Amino acid sequence: MSERCARSCILRSTLRRDSPLTFLYLKQQWKELQTVRSTSLCGKIGANAGLEMAMGLLRFKEDVRMLAFVVSFFAGVVVLWTLDLPLWVTAPIYAWVLLMAMVGAVINHNALHSPVFKKKWMNRVLQVMLTFIYGMPVTLFVPVHNLSHHKHAQSSKDVMRSTKLRSRWNLLNVLRAPSLMAWDTIKDDVRYFRAQRRKGATIYRHLRVELVCLVIYGATLLLLDWKNFLFLVFIPWQVSQGFIVGINFVQHDGCDPDQSGYDHSRNLTGRLFNWFFLNNGFHTIHHLQPGLHWSKTPEAHDRLVAPHMHPELAQNNALAFFWNYFFSPGTRRTYLGSAYAPPPPGTDEPWFYETSETYSSV
Repeated sequence: MSERCARSCILRSTLRRDSPLTFLYLKQQWKELQTVRSTSLCGKIGANAGLEMAMGLLRFKEDVRMLAFVVSFFAGVVVLWTLDLPLWVTAPIYAWVLLMAMVGAVINHNALHSPVFKKKWMNRVLQVMLTFIYGMPVTLFVPVHNLSHHKHAQSSKDVMRSTKLRSRWNLLNVLRAPSLMAWDTIKDDVRYFRAQRRKGATIYRHLRVELVCLVIYGATLLLLDWKNFLFLVFIPWQVSQGFIVGINFVQHDGCDPDQSGYDHSRNLTGRLFNWFFLNNGFHTIHHLQPGLHWSKTPEAHDRLVAPHMHPELAQNNALAFFWNYFFSPGTRRTYLGSAYAPPPPGTDEPWFYETSETYSSV
């Protein structure tokens, strides 16, 4: 019974005074209505207080979306692992899990540039959770990406430079990138973390914790059910790692190698793509200001990058761009539209592995 209806009935009963039973009944209903309203109000206050408390733990309130994506990934895995669902229900949930595996790699990328929580131990816990999504200790991302790629993009000191991939077909390069880059990135990581171990750096301890947790997590799920492990753990790992390596190729290959200008990165500026992938499409401004929080990059792109960059390096329709990039014509091209024959990749040059930097400056 609505509040307005109850008030109306009580008023009519009170004015007539001819039905004491009805009056008593409505009086009781009114009390129950007030109790429900009070409980609902308390619930709303509690929920708001919980949200405000969570917001107080975050450096930026926009990171609530990132955390929701993380929770939704594990929720999808648990549902598919524990419930026997029909295919028409399983398929979209599994598609969401794979999408969140890709997004998880982006979340890891963002979190290692700009920490999510104000408290360090909370960031450590989040990195372990992201390790479970990514399939390898996420701290390994720091030397290869934060230090090698960002400081020396597309040069011989960039372990992930796109010139290492030699096919004229973009799709083939993206599919082969994770395996072809693996050995070089492993060697680079070993050099860096050996140096950090000698220094007694905190980041080396982070790596060990993440590695131990990953082994326990993976081994436990493998022993519980190897088929579920294959589809719900191992395949998402490959998707997560493959996406972050592949998108790096897409965003740099065929662009201007001169990192001092504005044409060194390809940008995907559409709203839908950037809502899911947390503004990862705004790549030029990310290289100019690596520590800038992802929620600030669209405005910074419009203000600092868009007026100076070549218009072909800003693609608003991600689906149309990927169709042309991978299939029509699907061959390597410069940002100016001409056929692109990458220069010889050369050999990897060492960079300064003794640095103790772990996060880009904010």
